[in-house]
Amino acid sequence: MFFDEIEKKSKNNPIIKIEITAEEISDYLINKCTDSQKRVNADSLLYITSVLAGISCVKSSMSDIRYSDAMERFEMPLLPVETEMGTFLVGDVINEYLANGKLSILNIFYSLYRNKQKDVVLPDIQKVVEKNSANMGKAKYRLWNDKHNPYAEKEKFSIIYDGVIKHIEPFNVDAKMMPSVFGFVLNEITGKVAGVFPENINCYEMVLETVVFNAHMAY
Repeated sequence: MFFDEIEKKSKNNPIIKIEITAEEISDYLINKCTDSQKRVNADSLLYITSVLAGISCVKSSMSDIRYSDAMERFEMPLLPVETEMGTFLVGDVINEYLANGKLSILNIFYSLYRNKQKDVVLPDIQKVVEKNSANMGKAKYRLWNDKHNPYAEKEKFSIIYDGVIKHIEPFNVDAKMMPSVFGFVLNEITGKVAGVFPENINCYEMVLETVVFNAHMAY
């Protein structure tokens, strides 16, 4: 009955389902990053959330190419870029899910976060995208203040993402809406843990860099 009620309420307002699903994912991730002493590993939680947000973007883009009219909507929908560290994906579909669309990950995240955290200056998205383009596929490139190797972690996070999707199956979320869901998740988790990072570490830049980089990896 709970899920039937969500379907009814979200029929004319899909944001309802998006928000409820995001709350479930946030609780799920927080639980996974909480130890037996009820301590949350804030660094790990925010990093995992950022990676999964990026994965949701590229997964939705690939689904859009397979099952919708993306090939007709865009001049350059999706283009594979071969690098020394594997295939990356660029194109208008990814741009739409990442930042350009009304319900894109970063559009939702920026809008929600700025409303609640008015004193926080969020990174310039264009500068983050340019940095990502310059480092895409470089073997020595690392994320999260040089702590994480995205190439070595790709398989692990692919499994984690699939686990999250399995967990929320009862919510019946369309694949194309997952970036929107993760925009809300990113806002929720960042709001909870950003304050614990040292002042000399800009966790917002780390978040954006991680989202954008993973949004272009061919998962």
